Amino acid sequence: MFNVKRMKKHFFVLIGLAALLMGCNNGKNSGTAEAQPANGSETQVVAADTAVKAADQAAPAKTREELTKDVEARVREIYDAVIATYTPDATGQTISKARLDERFCSDDWLAALKAVGEKDKNLEGEIGFFEADYWVMGQDFQNLKAENIKVESISPEEGKATVTLDWHNCGSVTKIKVDLVFENNEWKIDELTDQTHGDTGWKADMKDYLK
Repeated sequence: MFNVKRMKKHFFVLIGLAALLMGCNNGKNSGTAEAQPANGSETQVVAADTAVKAADQAAPAKTREELTKDVEARVREIYDAVIATYTPDATGQTISKARLDERFCSDDWLAALKAVGEKDKNLEGEIGFFEADYWVMGQDFQNLKAENIKVESISPEEGKATVTLDWHNCGSVTKIKVDLVFENNEWKIDELTDQTHGDTGWKADMKDYLK
């Protein structure tokens, strides 16, 4: 026999459940973008971008011994390139400081270098800032050689390292301190200091010249 009372009871139970679900979700599926704060996605993007930048500045996740070897090898690579650039071969290779700068120097160094170049354009009959060449630590160059490359300090979290080396040029030896930063996934020179003849770096002097 058809039970109307039981059917009504089931009907009202279903209506109640539907109303409860609508009230909880406000008529929308849970987890939709509309249920999040208006600036939620923007905050997530900014946080992600900041994390990427921080990760790019920090050195790779390696042991200190491995990082030390990486930095030492990088400085050796840099000065091998300097020697090759300043030792023209039989084909008449020309010196290109710009190639060395772009390949091995930090963004901050390049910015200072560009600003110095712009300032020197306005000089009339004057030499300008550079009276010597920081790559060879002198005005002339001959018999170039880099020896005793030593990593003095390294900070993986900050992406910074300091290296010293003995630079041979024209029969004399100059002690050079090389400060590096980990930038764009590789170690770059951020400062070069001639410790034999002074205690301030080339970039520091460039920025002082620009004041």
